[in-house]
Amino acid sequence: MRGESLSLTQRVSVGFVRKYLLILGINKLKNIREEAFVFNSMRDILRKEFTAMRKVQLQLDDMSEIKHEYNLYVDDDEQFEVLVVAFKGAYQYGSAGNGDGRFMAAMVSAGLMAWRPSALVLDFSDLEYEFGNTIMDAIDAGYDQDNGWWLTPTRILVSRKSLAGMTSLMEFCHRSPTEWLFNDLNEVISRLKELVEED
Repeated sequence: MRGESLSLTQRVSVGFVRKYLLILGINKLKNIREEAFVFNSMRDILRKEFTAMRKVQLQLDDMSEIKHEYNLYVDDDEQFEVLVVAFKGAYQYGSAGNGDGRFMAAMVSAGLMAWRPSALVLDFSDLEYEFGNTIMDAIDAGYDQDNGWWLTPTRILVSRKSLAGMTSLMEFCHRSPTEWLFNDLNEVISRLKELVEED
């Protein structure tokens, strides 16, 4: 070790290696050459320069150009609340939209955690969507994957901007488009109320 150029961190690490070698019984090897070989092998690994961690400041909005908005519709008489999460913009095609899908899922999950609604409407009426599976992470944000049931019953509001793409996606996921997709907010809220009452 004498005369070698090691950083402070490396010198400390080598010291720990020596102690752990003793703890592991390395001092009981047959001869000093075996001990030196084992120690030097571990020392050579530690001598490699450690890579410094680089801090990256993150913003969720940097993941996607899609905008979102929360609205809560409340029926005080029946204690029924529907959270409507509206998305506006263009969902990028295919895997290029993975960032969009993850961003949307994060926003939906945040809304569910914040307001704990009875049901959820995903408003895609101002969202241009053609194809991309990651958006299912947002659609299924209220679904309990472990137990296989809906914690928050969910349906989707569409327009001509998203109808064709959503219809294709629902069929691909073996879900009925007529059961999942609506073009009128009052209709979708009525359907969700029925689903909640069925539970």
